[in-house]
Amino acid sequence: MRQSHGHGIASASQAHRGRLAAVLAVTSSVLVVEVIGAILSDSLALLADAGHMLTGVAGIGVALLAIWFAARPATPERTFGYYRLEILAAVVNAVLLFGVAGFVLVEAWQRLRDPPEVASGLMLAMAAVGLATNGWLLRDAVDVLLEATPKGVDLAEMRRHLVETPGVVDVHDLHAWTITSGLPVVSVHVVLAENTDSGQVLDQLSACVAGHFDVEHSTFQLEQDTHQEHEGQMHT
Repeated sequence: MRQSHGHGIASASQAHRGRLAAVLAVTSSVLVVEVIGAILSDSLALLADAGHMLTGVAGIGVALLAIWFAARPATPERTFGYYRLEILAAVVNAVLLFGVAGFVLVEAWQRLRDPPEVASGLMLAMAAVGLATNGWLLRDAVDVLLEATPKGVDLAEMRRHLVETPGVVDVHDLHAWTITSGLPVVSVHVVLAENTDSGQVLDQLSACVAGHFDVEHSTFQLEQDTHQEHEGQMHT
C-alpha cells in the first residue's frame, strides 16, 4: 500500500485564522454592548442573547486555540497531529449553552413572579445590533464535517475520474471523509493493468483527486487484477 500526502495537509482552518480573529473581536464587542443594554433596559431577552453571544465567543476562542495546537507537528502517537482538538469548541459551546439556559430559566421564573418595567426602545435598538451581527455570522459560517463525505465531493464522479486514469482497470473500496474542518481524506483500492508503471499511476491519481476534488491527503492501495480474487476470499 502506498500513500500520497499533499503539501496542504494542514487544516484549512489555519488559513481562516484572521477571519476567526475578526469574528471574535466583533462578537466580543456585541456581547459587551448587549450586556450593558440588558442592564440599562432590564431586558431578559437581551441578556439571553448576550448569553448566546458568550457561547460564540468561547467557541471561537477555543477554535483559535485548537488551531494553534493543530499547527504542532504529528507524532508517532498522534499521526494526524492535534487536528481533533478543534472539537473542543463544540464541547465548550454545549456546556455553556446548558449554563445559559439554566440561568435564563431561573431569571424568567423570578420575573414572572415580579415583572419589571422594560425600556423597550433601548431594548429594540440593542436587539437590532444583535440581529445584524448574527446575520453576518451566519452568512460567513463555515461548515464543519466530522468524518462525513466532504461537501462537494461526488464519489461517483471521483470514481469515474480514477477509472479513466491510464493503466487503471478498476477501483473499489472508495471512501472519503473529513477528519476535521477543511481536512478531507480519500482512501481507495486501485486495480492496475499488467505491466503498468505504478509510480506514474500513483502520481496521476494524486493529481486527479487534488486537482478535481481539492483533496490533498489521499491513500491508494495499488493492486494487480489477480489480487481482487484474494480479497474476495478473505471477506467470505
